[in-house]
Amino acid sequence: MGALLLLGVFYQCSPNTSVSSTSSAETRAADLEKEKFSAFGITCENMVTEQLKAPATAKFDNYYSARDNGNLTGSYVTGYTWNGYVDAENSFGANIRTDFTCTTEAGSDVVHLTGASR
Repeated sequence: MGALLLLGVFYQCSPNTSVSSTSSAETRAADLEKEKFSAFGITCENMVTEQLKAPATAKFDNYYSARDNGNLTGSYVTGYTWNGYVDAENSFGANIRTDFTCTTEAGSDVVHLTGASR
């Protein structure tokens, strides 16, 4: 009887490593995805801004809304694609909307930009 009680106490006190390590790995993966998602957006916006005649006037479509409406797809594992736009002044002071596409390859931090030259 004493051995059964002791075994029960040991079982209750021992950590369930399989559940906590899986949860921890999932948390790390989710944190990495958030970090990569944010870095992709910032890098893309910086690359687009460098192409503009009046970068201080740049107003991008909402990066997070783009994901909700399907203009931003993918993940770090599969690669991102953002089909977005920026409103900014051209060299004549007129506000112009410019479309751009930023992409990454699967598992890569290298961002490729097409469009956005004004």
